[in-house]
Amino acid sequence: MSIDIVVARYKEDISWMGYLGRRPNHRIIIFNDGEPLNDYILYKNMIQLEGDHKPCEATKYLSYIICNYNKLADRVVFTQASPFDHSPDFIGLLDCYDKWAPVQNLTFRGHPPPWGFSQVLNEEKLGAEQYINNNRVFVDLYLQDNLQGSLFEDYFIPIFNQQFVRNDIVPYFFNKFNIKEGTYRPKAFGACFSVTREIIHKYPREFYIKLYEWLIAPTNDLYLDGKGNIKDNAIILEYLWLPIFYGGPLDG
Repeated sequence: MSIDIVVARYKEDISWMGYLGRRPNHRIIIFNDGEPLNDYILYKNMIQLEGDHKPCEATKYLSYIICNYNKLADRVVFTQASPFDHSPDFIGLLDCYDKWAPVQNLTFRGHPPPWGFSQVLNEEKLGAEQYINNNRVFVDLYLQDNLQGSLFEDYFIPIFNQQFVRNDIVPYFFNKFNIKEGTYRPKAFGACFSVTREIIHKYPREFYIKLYEWLIAPTNDLYLDGKGNIKDNAIILEYLWLPIFYGGPLDG
């Protein structure tokens, strides 16, 4: 199985990725917004690309899909350069990719203590189904229309949603991009996840181009001031990556 690991880097230390350099079936593609990485860090299977210097990982993820749509690896991992705040067991999760689902969340929490969103994130509240080889993952079981989860109130969402003309963000987004909802609409924390090539190919390449154009557009009818906001658009996508990939195109 071939695996591409797509990394959105700002200035983070990525020396932890060194062990991946010894895996011939892995290719690590680093969209680098920071200082150039030197040869001491880079291995033969690491590709360093100039980042777009936009304040989010979503543009990097979409650029990878658009540019590689017809030559995707069997499985693709999308991650921030330092995923450990959201996924303290991230390295362990990478080691058991053979046990992943076609759409696999790779995060455990919104923020590390003491900024945890809810007591429900305590380990003793996790079921066995939310471990992969003893590595922790967590998804709220249902993403509500306003981006709240179903298990607890996320204090960030009411503040975040004040800038929008509507509160039903998920239906708005699905209607705008002709997405048919899947059987599962989970809410995960952070944009670290993996999907197979077949999952990405459920949507045509044009879908991802339109998504990218919406992300960076200077105008946006979702916002009260009518202006686009790439950083907050990317936060919306952070909540919607999994529902998008569990779903599919309306005409599919």
